[in-house]
Amino acid sequence: MRFHINLFGPPGIEVDGERHALSARKAMALLAYLTMRMNEPVTRGHLSGLLWPDSPEEQARTNLRQALSQLRKLFATAGHDPLEASGDQVVLRPDGIAAPARALLAGELEDAMALAGQPAFLEGFASVAAPFEDWANARAREIDARMVSALTGVAEQAAEMRDHARASAALAEALRRDPLNEALHRKLMRMLAAMGKTDVALAQYETCRKALETQLGVTPESETRQLASQIRAARLAPASADAGRSGVVTVFLTPSGAFDHVAEAASTEEALSAAFNHNRDGKGRAVVLSAAEADSDPQGAARQLLSNTEAGCVASPAIMADTDHGSAFGFAPCAGSEGYEVAQVPRHRLQVGTVTERPEQKLGSDLSLLILPFQDLHSEPGSIPLGLVLAEEITARVSRFGGLTVASPTAAQTCRKLGLDVADLKDSLGVNYLVDGSVLRMGDHLRIAMSITDLNDMSTIHSDRFDGRFDELFAQQSLMVDRIATLVVHKAEIAASERAERALTNSMGAFDWYLRGLYNHRRAGLSLDNAKRASRFFTEAIDIDRDFARSYAWRVCSTSWFDGDYALGDGLRDLSQALAIHEHDPEVQRIAGAIAMMNRDFDKGLHHVQRAVELNPSDAYLTGTSAVYWCWSGQHDKAQEVMDRALALDPFLPVWAVEDQGVLLYSRGDYAGAVDSLKRLSFPTPRALSFMAAAQVAQDDIEGARDSVAQIYRLDPDYSFPQLEMVTLYKDLSQTDGLRKRLEMAGLS
Repeated sequence: MRFHINLFGPPGIEVDGERHALSARKAMALLAYLTMRMNEPVTRGHLSGLLWPDSPEEQARTNLRQALSQLRKLFATAGHDPLEASGDQVVLRPDGIAAPARALLAGELEDAMALAGQPAFLEGFASVAAPFEDWANARAREIDARMVSALTGVAEQAAEMRDHARASAALAEALRRDPLNEALHRKLMRMLAAMGKTDVALAQYETCRKALETQLGVTPESETRQLASQIRAARLAPASADAGRSGVVTVFLTPSGAFDHVAEAASTEEALSAAFNHNRDGKGRAVVLSAAEADSDPQGAARQLLSNTEAGCVASPAIMADTDHGSAFGFAPCAGSEGYEVAQVPRHRLQVGTVTERPEQKLGSDLSLLILPFQDLHSEPGSIPLGLVLAEEITARVSRFGGLTVASPTAAQTCRKLGLDVADLKDSLGVNYLVDGSVLRMGDHLRIAMSITDLNDMSTIHSDRFDGRFDELFAQQSLMVDRIATLVVHKAEIAASERAERALTNSMGAFDWYLRGLYNHRRAGLSLDNAKRASRFFTEAIDIDRDFARSYAWRVCSTSWFDGDYALGDGLRDLSQALAIHEHDPEVQRIAGAIAMMNRDFDKGLHHVQRAVELNPSDAYLTGTSAVYWCWSGQHDKAQEVMDRALALDPFLPVWAVEDQGVLLYSRGDYAGAVDSLKRLSFPTPRALSFMAAAQVAQDDIEGARDSVAQIYRLDPDYSFPQLEMVTLYKDLSQTDGLRKRLEMAGLS
């Protein structure tokens, strides 16, 4: 028989995997104490004084005998009794007992990460007596210190083996237990920077700064501040062939396949940009490798990845795994190679890409708010973080309060990605209040932290923490929204604001499939396999939760990539189902509008997208989408007015907005303005290049137009006007015809 005694959180005991419990809390407390002093004899007088200090001695000893009897009965169910009580002494023998808390304290725990995510020692166990509580608090502090030490050791060993993901997870868990340990914050910042996650490293610095200021009233040490400055400088530094080892290497080849040179970059994104541009501009093929992969023979490693594939720009598996969800690049598996073909992510609401790193205007309202994506402490590589979705949902609901200006989720993601500190947010974006938080997932259990900062005096006006099951997530979200409204707007606004009637889902399993679907849908334009996986994953989510409205809508989006007839048949039924379940979901309304426009029902399309904007007025992408719909409908002045509003919500100028602005300017006859806007894009899509070529023809710049079309064919040799026509839905078909004729003059078939 095997006993497992867990003392992290309220005491629990399992016998051969089956959980047992004692009805008396003091019997459980006795078990906890004896477990931590296993194999040490303890006198009855000490135990009775520990648990019954206010009872007469005889009564206390009687109570102790009864508690010991309960323990014996529990052990007797397993046919093995490790409890010995002879004379005045009681001892619990270790035979057949596993007790992780004691093993940790005794230095016998093999893997500290096995305890990751566990509550503190006896956390949540109500006090049974003052002496016992004093003992438990002392043990909790000692165990936390041992746990931090053990996790630091795990991180150091993992770093030596280049397992950066395990190392950073161990450090994050250590900081959960010791959030004021600056040395640990610095270790984690360096680890994240080494992985190329400079934005997350800078966000970690901000977490450190806030914790020290809130709890101790001090600022970080100079060493910590200098490290943050170094990471920020490295992130913004240009790639250089003479730079020191940065962790990311790009190998360039000539068109003939001869070795050209190796360049080192300050970040993964910069290395990918250099490789993508090298191949796009016809200079040859390129491979992006981690420094570890390139240390011995970068040319050899590059040739091996390129040997059996036609792909021109390839990333190693390590680079693909380290690239976050907000990258301007996507990856598709290379046939015949272990590498991944690098391509630009299609314009999409989940992409974080900007034209400028400094906002061109400020929000400017006294009641202005920025809700940063919550940090996902245990996110899985290659997935949409739970913290991002949570922050977007809170933003959508808070933006409904009258008189409050809320920065768009895309602007918030850009702030997080750029690693802007609190002073930068106030000065450059013009917001007055900041909401930040983190989410830690442990199975179906969640721990969420949230803070609200007044950026006028840098004071934390509220901080809160939530522990509970996933099915309580959206109820807790409502409490967060209420708290933000109470502290930032006015208490009366809470009752006046229209509430979202439904959560996304209360099923953790359905939500998992939903996040996987989003991750693959974001790359649907790179590979039809991604679209097919996304469609399948959304179906899995629906199978678990038949009332998951957004999964129905996203399934329509993803399936339309590879099944054009779907939008006219089953897709319409899916959308009807989604609208019947949750007509107040802005994403459902947006997708319904897109399908209506594809079917050339312009009035219905405008109705749905306007409703989406009403439901989430601070989402720049939704507002920008409605601007394009006004354009297709022929109302160009209205379209520009709405687009100006979208650009005000995200003044970092996201790439999709700059592209759509170019399309709007072309459509209203401002060809010079269209070219100027589209030339701001570092990685223009075939759609953007098509409208630029048409605008250049309209200005009699035929040579420039032909260069734009040549660039299209370097990106996609099979691109043609019918592909552009599928997403260019002018109500006035003469505009479509004019676009076609100009592109034919530029050389696009």
